[in-house]
Amino acid sequence: MWAVPDSDDVQFGQMIAKLKTLQLDSSREIVTYSGSTLWSFTMAVAADDTILYALNRSGLEVFSVSDPTSPIKVDQIWLESGTPYNLMCLEGNLLCLGRYDRLYLFDVSDPVNLQELSEIVLSGNIMDMEIRDDRLYAGIGRYSGETDDSPALYILDIANPADPSIIGKYESTHYYKDCRRFELVGDYIYGLNHWSNHLDVISIADETNPILVWSTYLHIPWDVAFHGGFLYVQAADDLSQLDRIMVYDVSVPDSPVAHDSLPSPWSLALETHGDHLYVMQAYPLEHGVRVYEITSPGQLASIDLYENRTSYYSATFTDSLLFLPEGNYGFAIISVSDPANASALAEYSHDCFGLMGLDVSGDYAYLTNYQSGSGTNLNGLFVVDITDKSNPEYVYSDHVFSNANHTVADDSLLLMTNCGRTQIYSLTNHAQPELLSAFPEWATNTFDAAVRDSLLIVTAGGNGLLIGDIADPANPVLVERMTFEEITPCGAILVDNTAYVTGYSSWLIPQQCQLYTIDVSSPAEPVIVDILEAGTASGDNPYVGFEMTRWGHYIYLAGRGLGVRIIDIADRYHPDIAGVYSPELEDFQDVAFRRNYMFIGGMYSLSVTDVSNPVDPELVQFIPLSSYAYSLDVEGDYLYVACQHGFYVFEISLPDIGCGDANGSSAVDIDDAVWLIAYIFSGGPAPDPIETGDVDCSGSVDIDDVVYLITYIFAGGLPPCDGC
Repeated sequence: MWAVPDSDDVQFGQMIAKLKTLQLDSSREIVTYSGSTLWSFTMAVAADDTILYALNRSGLEVFSVSDPTSPIKVDQIWLESGTPYNLMCLEGNLLCLGRYDRLYLFDVSDPVNLQELSEIVLSGNIMDMEIRDDRLYAGIGRYSGETDDSPALYILDIANPADPSIIGKYESTHYYKDCRRFELVGDYIYGLNHWSNHLDVISIADETNPILVWSTYLHIPWDVAFHGGFLYVQAADDLSQLDRIMVYDVSVPDSPVAHDSLPSPWSLALETHGDHLYVMQAYPLEHGVRVYEITSPGQLASIDLYENRTSYYSATFTDSLLFLPEGNYGFAIISVSDPANASALAEYSHDCFGLMGLDVSGDYAYLTNYQSGSGTNLNGLFVVDITDKSNPEYVYSDHVFSNANHTVADDSLLLMTNCGRTQIYSLTNHAQPELLSAFPEWATNTFDAAVRDSLLIVTAGGNGLLIGDIADPANPVLVERMTFEEITPCGAILVDNTAYVTGYSSWLIPQQCQLYTIDVSSPAEPVIVDILEAGTASGDNPYVGFEMTRWGHYIYLAGRGLGVRIIDIADRYHPDIAGVYSPELEDFQDVAFRRNYMFIGGMYSLSVTDVSNPVDPELVQFIPLSSYAYSLDVEGDYLYVACQHGFYVFEISLPDIGCGDANGSSAVDIDDAVWLIAYIFSGGPAPDPIETGDVDCSGSVDIDDVVYLITYIFAGGLPPCDGC
């Protein structure tokens, strides 16, 4: 289910930006999903008496709620791309869920072993669903920029859920083809067109040909509910722009009559249960579930306001329980046995929200959480045991009271940059790092860090570049502080005694990026030897990024609105732009390498490119994700990805390569000798696998292997590994 050359457009609309049509010259499945953890952001829920299904940005979670005061997670299924608006519905043992334009049907007769029955691709973002008998009705939501002629509503035959088929489509006559929320009543669907501002009545008497029979203007309608012959619609008053609940008498189904309206704070979802209407109120006015008693047909009386952490776009009931998704927070289980006194039975909270930094060392991944998602502070360091790639396990966290940015880990030390200072940890116990010190002594926002031996450099935004000595990591020493007039320094990388520092012009929009080359052979007297204009961000994405990764004699700068800038550092003190990878689909955040493949984390996606030609990457695989991929790392045969709403592990599958092919280009030539020289003398990437560089079979990679290769290439010497 990865996107390949024949795939449809991958478009996430206004909310998730634009991903243009992918044109891949060749398609290769280089990475496959292996496992994940630290999921966050609950979008929708469905429940029966004992099981709760929670649709998460990363996939589907299954909870036992036999004891509703203590939900227990029993399973999870990772699903590719989704949006914040997707919903699901449960009917008996059939669970249907939307994942952007994908409709999934699951058999849930065994809740701990869900079986995917089928998957069907619709056109647009699936935002509402309802099952009646052997029919599934799916409403499509549009964004402000989506004006294609795709259907606004689908009717599917699910008599055989393993082989669903589309039997009817509603082709909206409005400018935006939208039916993001609807109520199914008899032979009619009451649908909301959010962007074209209408309440529509659609006849489905002929399910193969749904037709519009009535329509009225409503300003920004959000949701609709039905009870006792009346419709309740959350919308805004056209004149005052204030939110209201509009009440319509639909005793004549195809001719609704406006009955009443009452002021209501901005709400994202309406649900009726018994003789009550539940209104999920949302930010910015007040969070909470307002309960109205339907005292008489079409009449509402507010009887309670249950204050929750936040409200989202759906809710579901079972008898006396209300299950409420709470986005970044998790979900809540609320008793409504007495609707006038709703009370929380349980609040399930995600472990984190807003993963950003990532570095892998040994059997552990070290991540940062940049943004809290609940009333308690969740920012800080998160440790994941990755011994089992299919089931990575979150094992430890160390919270800080500021946004945590990035991690840098080796065998013995871990550094975490954050908005307070850079914290230095001992990795004597890899599963539970011990805080040794903070650098510098005074508080400052730190973005990125690089270490070589005892030399530490830290970018500190407005406080410049900090150069430290960590020979004693428990007592780091500030050696020098460099300030910059033109940029705010953010990214840093060390190559021998040269520091490359990226920064942006914070006072200009779109932002401009510069790369400073700094000689730090004398840390107390650093010298700026070159300034490279790395580019100006595009108008569509006016911000620049700063994450840099070295591969061979190139630095790849993931520049957000700059694309990926490919910088040649063969002349160490005079780097130059050698190429730009900037397709019209991305906001690149980070890159990582394995052999001749570059993995790029971006806005709701992971791209795989072939860099056999280092200055002209070729896109070969594209994996849509459901949130930003902020940081990447590669160790061995696995790619690790820190996404905003989850930590993912992908297995990398590459063909075997021959001895002497040190750079993985599928050929043995002078570039391999250059690669080995960089590895041996200047800390360049190692041959992958390392044995490919041991061409003389001595058991190590050294200058003798370089001489051996050059002799083979230019003087007719023995082939690599001949006689091994």
